[in-house]
Formats: sequence, C-alpha cells, structure tokens
Amino acid sequence: MTSDPKNYRIDAQEKINGSAQYTDDLRIPDLWHALTIRSTYPRADILDIHFNPEFNWDAVVVATAADIPNNYVSMLEDDMPFLAEKRVNYIGEPIVLIAAPDKALLDKAAENIEIDYKPLPYVDDMMASEGSDILLYGTNNVFKEIHIENGDLNRVKREKLNKIEIEARTGFQEHVYLEPQAIIAIPVDDRIEIHGSMQCPYYIKRALDVMFDGKKHITVIHETTGGAFGGKEDYPSLLAGHVAILAVKSGHPVSLVLDRTEDVQFSTKRHPSYQRLVAYVNDAGVIMGLEVDILLDGGAYCTLSPVVLARAALTSTNSYYIPNVRID
Repeated sequence: MTSDPKNYRIDAQEKINGSAQYTDDLRIPDLWHALTIRSTYPRADILDIHFNPEFNWDAVVVATAADIPNNYVSMLEDDMPFLAEKRVNYIGEPIVLIAAPDKALLDKAAENIEIDYKPLPYVDDMMASEGSDILLYGTNNVFKEIHIENGDLNRVKREKLNKIEIEARTGFQEHVYLEPQAIIAIPVDDRIEIHGSMQCPYYIKRALDVMFDGKKHITVIHETTGGAFGGKEDYPSLLAGHVAILAVKSGHPVSLVLDRTEDVQFSTKRHPSYQRLVAYVNDAGVIMGLEVDILLDGGAYCTLSPVVLARAALTSTNSYYIPNVRID
C-alpha cells in the first residue's frame, strides 16, 4: 500500500488502526434499546397477545402490526410483513417490538408478554413444497421459475456420448459477518434518520418510504460495516422498519443490535439447494451438452430469492462454453 490515498480503500486506515466507528460504537444521547418478540411456531394463527396488566407499560413503548401504516417490506414481492398480525410462517417471525431506556427493563417487559397460537401444518422440505397442499405463496409455492435453453440438447442426447451425472445438495450457510445486524433510528421532526450496518441503503429507503406511506422523510446513513457477504442485503430493511416505528412511537432514538445467537438463528441465510446436472461429453473430453435442474429453498417469504436463483442459473455452466444447454 502506497501513501497515495487513491491506491487503497478509504476506510482501510480506520479499520487497521482500530478507530473505525461501527453502529454499536455510536454514542447517541437519549438512546433507547429494542427487543423483538418472535414466533415459537413454524406456522400458526395468532389468536391473542396478552400484556400483563401488573407491569408498568408506561415505562416502555410497544409496537404491533396495528401501528404500521403499510405492513409489508417493499422488495421484489410485497409478501413479507414487518410484524406478523394474524399468522406466522416461520420460527422466529417478529410479532411484537419493545423499546426501553435500558436493557434490563426491556427484558422485564418481554417476560410480561404472552402469545396464544393455533398451530398449523407446515412444509419444511423444499423437495415437497411445490406439490404441497399447504400454500404459502401463489398456487404452488414457487416464487420464481427460470428456463434457459440454447442449442439442441435433444440432438446431443441421441448421440453416443459419455454421460456424467451429478446430484448434489447444500444446506443453509451462515454468512458469519464480523459485526452482527445493527440498526439505529433517530426521529428528527418529520424525518427519520437510519444509521446501520448494511449493503443496500436504497433498499431501506424504499422500504420505509412505502411503510410510512410517504408521510416521513427517510434519510439512510451507511455506517462502517464489519462484513456482510450477502447477509446484509435484504434483512436490514426489516430491522430498519422495526426501529423506525419504535422511534416514532417513543420520540427517542432506538437501537436494535442482535446478539450473535439471535442473529444466527433468525437472519437470512444462503439458500439450501438441490442440483442435478447431466453432462454429455465426447471422447476428447469436450462437454457438448449440459442439462441442469436447480431448486433453491426460498423460505417463507420471497425477499431476494429470484435474484439468487438467477445467479445460480446464469453461472451454472461455470467458465465453460457449452453449445447445447437446458437449465431449469
């Protein structure tokens, strides 16, 4: 690395010498802390939410789906709510938010909330999802389907070529970013400032513009981020909505920093996958045709799954030129 600042990352020196300020390092006056009450069922109807009347609820601020003007995270599809209202579709889905001036009070408030559920059948196998009678999306639980065809694979399959078939599965992958998910909302008159660890600030701005029905001015400030690796593309939009609604209700800046356990359990992951590839190879070792079937587990809500699927499909031939392909 030379002394010319054009030749290295603008945040390199601060990260190397330890002076970089990450989201949880920010010292904001009158900052309140947030906590999420989550579903304990993979799929269930929410029958009732009980708030213990013996607890002093005036000391904290609580938000439910009823507090959110447009209760969906605007992304590729508008299917995921900021807070579940009548039904939950995965373990850990947010239902109630709490904000308090100190974390001890926050934990105490959480102990005084109880949720009644009616458990429902669920699907936890992507191989069985498309044909299941249990529908989370559309008529067949398919968020997106991509079909790519080039050349004449049927002709290649009729030729006497060597056939190599591979079937593979991958599981969930945690992104293991160095800094957990962290978002702060600061209310300033009719404007809300969002500070956080993120990859896509404009995703957050759009999601909050829609959530507040355009009635709040949204400013998004991308703080120093301790890694992301794809894990902070879609998820910060959900968390930003949570702190924003709490900041509006409380009139205080609100911070939500997930501890590592909560982050690993409930943040989005790299998609589990099933892949079947059949290559048709001539005696010289040249791949003349390739047939690819890819299935990705998108979970309960669409989020960015179609983008991930597109990358999986478009790069499935790797660096090879293959004249005859069919990719589903």
